Amino acid sequence: MRRGAALAPVLLGLALLAGHAAAQVPASVAGLSCGAGAEIRLDAEGARRGLALTNALRAGRGLPPLALSAVLSEAAEDHACDMARRGYFDHRSPEGAGPMDRVVARGADVCWVAENIASSTAAADPVDVAVTMWRGSPGHLRNMLAPEARGLGLAAIRGQGRTVWVMVLARGC
Repeated sequence: MRRGAALAPVLLGLALLAGHAAAQVPASVAGLSCGAGAEIRLDAEGARRGLALTNALRAGRGLPPLALSAVLSEAAEDHACDMARRGYFDHRSPEGAGPMDRVVARGADVCWVAENIASSTAAADPVDVAVTMWRGSPGHLRNMLAPEARGLGLAAIRGQGRTVWVMVLARGC
């Protein structure tokens, strides 16, 4: 693992996305502001690249491809922005909200959700770096290869001297 990088996996056998998987790249990953002191780093091309890397990994294991989901990307961005702005690194917010809470708050009807998070102090890490870090971690890899997963959302936020990535995987009810 690269110096300055931190990882934390979670796999929740709970909730996701029903009908929200979509091929379009969400506006939220196309350059909207994350608030003072944080900027969105993952553009539409980066989101598609992260999806392609994840799907290539899944295909190598005989698993179906995931669809890029606007609602999951928005939930990922919500969490990445919050961590970047408030300077914490955890699957739960200081108030206790977890991945399921964030996905449901975005309107998804979900039965399963998993989340990978990563952080690096390098100035310009592309999505490839986060996916590579997650591939090298058994818990993160398990999330990416979960047969339950059908949709994927990605976000990368730069704030307070670090880039924070969030990947949300999910399946609708």
